[in-house]
Amino acid sequence: MNNIVDFIKWWVGGISLSHPVPRIALYLVAVILGAMAFGPGEHWVILFSLAISVDLMSMMIAWKYEEFKREHDNR
Repeated sequence: MNNIVDFIKWWVGGISLSHPVPRIALYLVAVILGAMAFGPGEHWVILFSLAISVDLMSMMIAWKYEEFKREHDNR
């Protein structure tokens, strides 16, 4: 039993929300739980798509900002 608890601590400790795969999995789990709690419907697909779109746009803006900082630091 102690090995299982240690494994769960290790596994959860390794999850980083800075990577897009765990975030998308988290969005998917939230949508599935929402659909289970409140019933199926197309609004969950729209919510999931919107969450991923906002996440990807924010990642793109952060990436472009880092690129901008690198270019201006080299001058």
